[in-house]
Amino acid sequence: MTIPGRGSLWESARLALITVVAARMILGVWAVAVPQFRSPVEPASTSGSPYLDAPRIDGGVAGLLLGPWQRFDTQRYVRIARDGYIAADDSHYPPLYPALIRIGAAPFGSGPIARMFAALAVATLAAFGLFFLFHQLALREVGNASARHAVLFLALFPTGFFLFAGYSESLFIFLALASFVSARDGRFGRAGILGALASMTRLTGWCLALPIAWEAYVRWKRSRTRESPVAEQFGSSKMLFALASAALPIVATAGFLVFRRNLGFPPLDETFGTHWYRTPGVPGQDLVTAANTLFLGGSARLDQLPLLRIDFASAVGMLVATPLVFRRFGTSFGLYMAGILFFLLLATSSVLPLYSVTRYVLPLFPAFLLLGLVTRNLRIFRGGLLLSSFFLWLTFSALFFSRNWVG
Repeated sequence: MTIPGRGSLWESARLALITVVAARMILGVWAVAVPQFRSPVEPASTSGSPYLDAPRIDGGVAGLLLGPWQRFDTQRYVRIARDGYIAADDSHYPPLYPALIRIGAAPFGSGPIARMFAALAVATLAAFGLFFLFHQLALREVGNASARHAVLFLALFPTGFFLFAGYSESLFIFLALASFVSARDGRFGRAGILGALASMTRLTGWCLALPIAWEAYVRWKRSRTRESPVAEQFGSSKMLFALASAALPIVATAGFLVFRRNLGFPPLDETFGTHWYRTPGVPGQDLVTAANTLFLGGSARLDQLPLLRIDFASAVGMLVATPLVFRRFGTSFGLYMAGILFFLLLATSSVLPLYSVTRYVLPLFPAFLLLGLVTRNLRIFRGGLLLSSFFLWLTFSALFFSRNWVG
């Protein structure tokens, strides 16, 4: 692993800024254009179930720029920011992103428009941070050319537009990357705190405990060799501190579960089963159910075959990538991949197998590093892959703007 020089900071910042500005501009124009050829499916009244009792933003500049983003989970984060945890079907969303929405909206009056603006602003700033950190990490692991391609593959992944929506994806990936890079640099206290913040953004944040603990073990083991310099000594006290830091993401997740239980909400498995038709099961069972529909005439998600195919391909692709990540980038990268995949595939449903998996795999940044690396000398293939992904990116975002579920 090579450490990028200071000049790379500007390079990463410039690439992140160009990526965010370009994506935000394209999506902004696209959000205005889509209703011209595909009318959104709207409720009869301006407030109702799809908006969770928030007014629809549909007039003036705010209606053009913010209205198309009033979709699905965004409304749940906004409701938590507005009212706190009052609904069981919101209770599995950790509080950091809604808290930032509430803080960001306060200077603008904390009204509906202010909350939507804050939701998008937080996501956009986090997207800049994640692309900056991801490019810095990629420079270390795969070199300059492949690093740029890896950023493009992540930004233009079919569900990559969610990084700019009022969702917690960009904030979570930013915090996960910051935690991961800190652990790789031996800054375990910082890694643990950032991992805890990631856990307070998405439930999968606990998986960061695995690479943090592994990086601590590697440093401890290296320090015990006779050739180890004095500056690299990593004694028992440092090891204990590092392991305590690694536990922070798990502690944060456990704290949130205790918090929601004290509010009177049912256990997570009951909540997911009641509201989302998903329960814990044998990891990978959803793959079997989806394969049965796709290849053997099953009925699960039969009305969503195009999405099911992409969800299935995403899950299988990440499973195939995981051992390659272990081999090429090392154990800490692989443990992060395996931990999140295990969590995603633990949930099973006979009705909605692999639901939203194409969005849930966005945080698996090592897979995008791998993709940037393996396509380094395959210019035509890489271009075709990016073009196909961009086409799906536009298609999925158009469906999202017209209120059709895509993840």
